[in-house]
Amino acid sequence: AYELYGGEVAEDADKAVCYYAKASILVSVTRPFDQDQLQDIEQLFVDAARLLRKSIQFSKHFRDTCPLKDQLACIWKEMAYLYGYKLRQNEDQCRCLKRALRLRSDVFGKKHITAATCLVKLAEAQGVWASKLNREHLQTARELRQKAKVNCQKAIAICQSYGCETSYKCGDAHYKLGRSLTALSDLQDALHHFDKAEDIFRALDAQKFVGLVIQARGLVYGLRGDYHNQITAITAGLKIHKMCYQSSLRRQKKLTVIHELTRLADAYRHSGDHRNYRKHMELAETLKTTNQRIERVLEHFATS
Repeated sequence: AYELYGGEVAEDADKAVCYYAKASILVSVTRPFDQDQLQDIEQLFVDAARLLRKSIQFSKHFRDTCPLKDQLACIWKEMAYLYGYKLRQNEDQCRCLKRALRLRSDVFGKKHITAATCLVKLAEAQGVWASKLNREHLQTARELRQKAKVNCQKAIAICQSYGCETSYKCGDAHYKLGRSLTALSDLQDALHHFDKAEDIFRALDAQKFVGLVIQARGLVYGLRGDYHNQITAITAGLKIHKMCYQSSLRRQKKLTVIHELTRLADAYRHSGDHRNYRKHMELAETLKTTNQRIERVLEHFATS
């Protein structure tokens, strides 16, 4: 289809969909360090967006532009994925998500359920962008985190208005809101939203996300100096890692597990338990410096 639409015979919107489809397939299979290929994919997305905007501009009726705007919103969301997860350009990721959100609002209204997912993704991107800023930009980082907090609150309000406050979408919004509140040092409210997220994910039997929430709660306990609860939370999260990921963990989550083991070791050190501190630092070091399987290293957490 891409080759058939290569000439000028096809409608701009048809060609745009083909460019978008090809770019979507390529972005999912291209590795982050393959910069040349990623730039070619970026150009496909840019061309698709240009052609769709041209079609929207020449459409005379609102009902004709709606599906085109919805399609363009999909392109901006995919571009946001490219910038955020492949090119690591979080500012551009936020820009694309804002465009997608604006288009969805034009088509469906600002409080439509489709906006909730976009708001949560935008909040996540703003949080990552804020975490990358250095000390010279502390005010900018705080403003980004504040925006992330507001976007999550909007997403939760939308979910509640649609009666889907027990959906994955709403659970994710509570989880991301808790993360934003933690970064803003509003720790009590963060715990409240982590509790809400955990209740939703447990009801959906989404164990992987329960593990993420428990680990995020562990960070709050650490910031409060409650090292006993921090140790309990991180250990519980690692048990869920062991249960959920199995062999896929080896490739995808190695750095996350090393990070969690290091945090757990630090919590033991702060609590005065130097034996467990050394033990968990050794586990983290084993993962970092050898090819030992993660399942073997995490075997300890299956029964502890």
